[in-house]
Amino acid sequence: MARKIDGISYPDNVLDVLRNAAIGPAFRAFVESKSAGQNTEFLDASVKLNSKKHFDLYFFEDGPKAIPISSFTRQKVSRLANARLWNNKAGWLDVYAAARKEVAHLVQVDYLEAFFESEYFSNPHRQNLIKRTKVPSTLLREIGVKNTADLSDVIVLFRSRRETAIQTADEIARHCGSRLSGKQIVEELVRCNR
Repeated sequence: MARKIDGISYPDNVLDVLRNAAIGPAFRAFVESKSAGQNTEFLDASVKLNSKKHFDLYFFEDGPKAIPISSFTRQKVSRLANARLWNNKAGWLDVYAAARKEVAHLVQVDYLEAFFESEYFSNPHRQNLIKRTKVPSTLLREIGVKNTADLSDVIVLFRSRRETAIQTADEIARHCGSRLSGKQIVEELVRCNR
């Protein structure tokens, strides 16, 4: 499932967010800022099975990047590790599946919503908005600006805070000596981006 923000769709589950080139790095940084980076690191690293290395790093309770998993899953890990069954593919696949599910759920509940409300998200979102918004060259000429970067604040605002976008566009138009009003500029952006 996806969530739409300002007309742009973003994934709404942790694993898809991590794979998303636009917001994945920002999400990792956000989770790291909450002192929980080991969780996203595990989700990234556990795509490939490496039972011995991951046991020492993530599964061992006192490991340097221990992940929060249930006691049931931790017992399975301990049984496999104590028996030195590092190559027991079926057993480790079961452990990895359970651990990934538990960690993904925890990250989803504890961090995903807060990420979408944070500065960590707003920066790549702003870049997405600017990249995906169509601004006709005739509008740029009529306003008297060289490129869309000069209108970036208006582009970011026109979808969600129209009055503020109009005020910002008015200021740009006055500064550039344009005959267009802020309202006309925003209406043209809306028309071109339906």
